[in-house]
Amino acid sequence: MRKQLHKSVIPDEKYSRAYMYAICGASEEKNVLLIEALRKKELPAHGGKTVLLEIGPGSGDSLKYLSSMIPGLSLRHPVQLISVDLFSMEDFRSSGSASRINTLKKISVVVAGDVQALPFEPEIFSAVNMSAVLHEVYSYGGGLEGVGQALRETSRVLMPGGICCYRDPYALNVDIMTPASQLYKGPAWIDFLQHFVPDFLQHSVTPYAAVSRTIRFYQSLDGVEEPRSLRDVDAHLPVRMEAPMGLLREIQRHYLMLREYLIRSESLGFHMVKPGWKGTLYANRPTGIQTSDDKGLAHKLIQAIARDRVTNHIFKIHGSLLFDQAVDFMMRDFFDRLDRRDSSAMLHYAVWQAREGRECYIYLNLPDLFVMAARESLRQSKRKYVLLPSSVSDIRVVPRYSYQMYLSTVVDPPFFEGKQMVKFTKYRRSYARSVLRKLLPELRTLPLFGEQGRRIAAKIQALIGR
Repeated sequence: MRKQLHKSVIPDEKYSRAYMYAICGASEEKNVLLIEALRKKELPAHGGKTVLLEIGPGSGDSLKYLSSMIPGLSLRHPVQLISVDLFSMEDFRSSGSASRINTLKKISVVVAGDVQALPFEPEIFSAVNMSAVLHEVYSYGGGLEGVGQALRETSRVLMPGGICCYRDPYALNVDIMTPASQLYKGPAWIDFLQHFVPDFLQHSVTPYAAVSRTIRFYQSLDGVEEPRSLRDVDAHLPVRMEAPMGLLREIQRHYLMLREYLIRSESLGFHMVKPGWKGTLYANRPTGIQTSDDKGLAHKLIQAIARDRVTNHIFKIHGSLLFDQAVDFMMRDFFDRLDRRDSSAMLHYAVWQAREGRECYIYLNLPDLFVMAARESLRQSKRKYVLLPSSVSDIRVVPRYSYQMYLSTVVDPPFFEGKQMVKFTKYRRSYARSVLRKLLPELRTLPLFGEQGRRIAAKIQALIGR
């Protein structure tokens, strides 16, 4: 029986106000493809309205941004916003969700639902917008089968000519099971390996547990590299790990997410006064740092490296790498407290594990997603309609430059860190052939796709038919 994405399989921590705060942000990026389509007046209308569906609105920040932008777009039809809240199936009226739901209701019509069984009639939406939803479906809603069902439902509720805008962490454009090797040079990263890898292999929905016996760790002692068990590695020496490339990518992604969570929750003894980074074209980490305790280790560290002191607890750090080094120093202290079974550290790590530490971020790269979207939309519509990007301009990869600068100092080689975004249009299959004829030559030459992209293009062409 299909495993739906409902509350019983989603960790309770995802309902918390702290979690909603942690995932908010990047509202402009989350809406960029949709707003471009609205501005070009590309979308079909339903009942005289442009009807937009946001799946998984979270804190509502993204919807607020979209709502604020709509008046300036000079649209032909009035806009109706509808949101499907994925995390309130049983507790839609509970006090814990009331504040967030009330916020969403001020912006949109709010419906409790399941992305794998959307509670709507067919072909009523001009556009569907979703960010960081499909990796949740993969982790909690049945793996790739669940992702396929979500894509079928998305296609079902879209009007012909409507669009689906999707955004999620960037995935490798290779088979995730490809053998690979990565060197970890940062001591905090090695501490993280020891805590994260065994738990992730045991509790996550991934294919890596089946090949866990092939995962190897090596350290150089006296200039000679020797195999070591993960339990016995020395955190003061670099560690080389051999594993499927997808697992190495998961380790990098989860370490970065744990850092962000511990900073926001003040588990490291400080938080950022201005969280986030200044756009995506710059590597400007926020410089405002507020410490929690003027007698704590974090306060002494930040005080020593900060250029300016604003108040007794607020400092300015100039230089993103200096900030990253301070965070990693406090990450080591956090893992030390975890090893000593400090109750606060154990609680924060357990919350992070349950909230996102066992999620699988990397499940489909863009070429594979294109094939799945085409296949599932054809299946849902009995080969009448297909979801396709119209051109390579509908495909975006947004780098996180501040992460890349930092990663180059602690991991060798680091994986590219960023977001992948795509705008799918629901075409009649008969018309999609002409769209594909124009799209295929562009895909074959797109560096992002490489050789795999050429094979993927051929698969899509075979699915649609000539």
